[in-house]
Amino acid sequence: MKIVKIITTILTLISVNSFANNSILSGKIRTEIYAIDNYNSSNSKKEYREYKSKIKLNLKTKITEKLSLNSVIKTSNMDQYSENNKRSAAIPNSGTRSFENEGAYLEKLYLKYQYDNLEFSLGKNTLNFGQAWKRSNYIWILNKASKYYRFAEKLSFKTAIISGDKTKNGQYKLSLSSYFNDNKYLENSLITKREYIDNYTINVGNDKSLFASYSASLDVNYDFGNQEELSYHFGYVKSAINDKKSNIARSKISDQKSYVANINYQIPITENILPRVFIEYAHLDNYKGNKLKDISLLTKYLMLNLYQDYYLTYIISKVKYQEIGTNGEDEIVNEISLGYKFPKNNILYGLSSYIGYSENKIDNKLTKEKTESAILYLKYEKEF
Repeated sequence: MKIVKIITTILTLISVNSFANNSILSGKIRTEIYAIDNYNSSNSKKEYREYKSKIKLNLKTKITEKLSLNSVIKTSNMDQYSENNKRSAAIPNSGTRSFENEGAYLEKLYLKYQYDNLEFSLGKNTLNFGQAWKRSNYIWILNKASKYYRFAEKLSFKTAIISGDKTKNGQYKLSLSSYFNDNKYLENSLITKREYIDNYTINVGNDKSLFASYSASLDVNYDFGNQEELSYHFGYVKSAINDKKSNIARSKISDQKSYVANINYQIPITENILPRVFIEYAHLDNYKGNKLKDISLLTKYLMLNLYQDYYLTYIISKVKYQEIGTNGEDEIVNEISLGYKFPKNNILYGLSSYIGYSENKIDNKLTKEKTESAILYLKYEKEF
């Protein structure tokens, strides 16, 4: 079934139902525009300007008080192989890239049932593994967590149990799910042919045997009052590999096992200075199903919420790639950004703007590469 038919069906059903009951439909739309100037690089082919956009539409249709249909439709850059190959062969300083290869696709479509402290979901969804890939009030143009371990677009069955009170002894949420990759049913895109080089989890979990791939996570949240908050996240994913569809030698194939843990703490210093500290470590064993490869990622950021509407953020992300028989590779991303969100009493409420600087360094033990970028980022969000 083509994605255009799926989207059309969903929107038609939602439109009909929304007339009957205005409260049946809720959601949020987010529009993002990036202007990036890679102004300095030791690899001259990486010196160029780029403009790109993203749109994300979240929809929730309430079927009953406890059952809902949830979907996420996105537009973004499709990262085509053919286009990238042309870029690699191009002369240095290869001009400006303006909204190239953009397309639309269905990222999520799932049913969710809630009963007291229990949750069940079935359909196309994102696994609850890690949080560093979730952008908030900062730019992070080179989001390594999103590429390496954002387990998106998985056909899964998930169950979760919630207990406790975050204002007292803490709230605990344990989630369990079984999944396999969506590379047949709802993976198509509109406008531009889609290729998956921007998400490295697409090739793991392709064994469709029942319960071959699964995940588990634990989220712990505390609210101490006066804007002081503390949370922990722990996750594990086993991604089964179908050796009949893999191009890896049989002697090297092994299921990928992924582990993640983080801490997220916010405490006010004064009425107008609210800092937040976030640290997350992830390790991917048998990376992409190859028992000779491992990857670890460490993400840290400090965000200062100043006078409620300003956000000053410093982020550092480290990726360590190891493969038996090679020198391996280290990659470090540093980014600093300053943003402003228009307040509720402003006509531009929902709009936020950011400026930032990003530095990306790659060291494969034989050569070193460094790229510096200046970034302008605009975001508009609207709930309905």
